[in-house]
Amino acid sequence: MNKTRTIISFFIFFFISIVSCAQPDFFTRYYFKNLNIRDGLSQNTVNAILQDSKGFMWFGTKDGLNRYDGLSFRILNLMLAQQNR
Repeated sequence: MNKTRTIISFFIFFFISIVSCAQPDFFTRYYFKNLNIRDGLSQNTVNAILQDSKGFMWFGTKDGLNRYDGLSFRILNLMLAQQNR
């Protein structure tokens, strides 16, 4: 009887610990925003995405590097930079 009670207590503790650890991920909400050329992106096909330490989002496309500050894009294109020299 005592052994059965110990086993049941262990499974109850195990179940409660798993449920309590899993809840934060279950209630996490993610926010996605679709960006395209109408928003200022140089091209709809993005090859790479990175967020830097200042919070800027960087998108690599065939037309150049696009920096997004949350409101607008700034396009950095190596070919245009070389032509303006």
